[in-house]
Amino acid sequence: MTIWLLKRCYSRAMVHLTPVKRSSVPHVFCRCLSHMKMSSSTKRKHVYAELQQSVLRVPSEGQEIVRVKAGRGNNLHDVESATGDVFLVSMPSKFRKSVWVKRGDFVLVERIPEGDKVKAEIITVLSKQHIRFFKDRNCWPDRFNEEERPISAQPDYILSSSSSDEE
Repeated sequence: MTIWLLKRCYSRAMVHLTPVKRSSVPHVFCRCLSHMKMSSSTKRKHVYAELQQSVLRVPSEGQEIVRVKAGRGNNLHDVESATGDVFLVSMPSKFRKSVWVKRGDFVLVERIPEGDKVKAEIITVLSKQHIRFFKDRNCWPDRFNEEERPISAQPDYILSSSSSDEE
């Protein structure tokens, strides 16, 4: 197996790639090559693909479906569980600056035992396909069955307080 070794030429601002056999490269260096940083656009592409093509599974023990009530800043969100409990959840670093959740969205969270204020971490943001899957498997919480839409998702005619009948 050939590994491409990155050599920096300090006399010039150039980078040279030279092929090296794996046996001549230290093991620690090989691990570093396999964990090179990816660009933010590549990371975002992988996060979107993971959310879209994630395998649909019924929530396991310790996981639950919750509704986002409000964003608290610093990647923290206020959520409401199926039992009516309101608590804070954190957005994992892989979703930050890539995925946004708004009030009324549903997320799958996993409880963290050491959480004092933050009680859970978001595993995935649920799409309409996820919600349909959970309803078909009868694991969707009854509390969320009612069609309650957030204010931002309601049509403009519902938000207006005046009507033409009052005149």
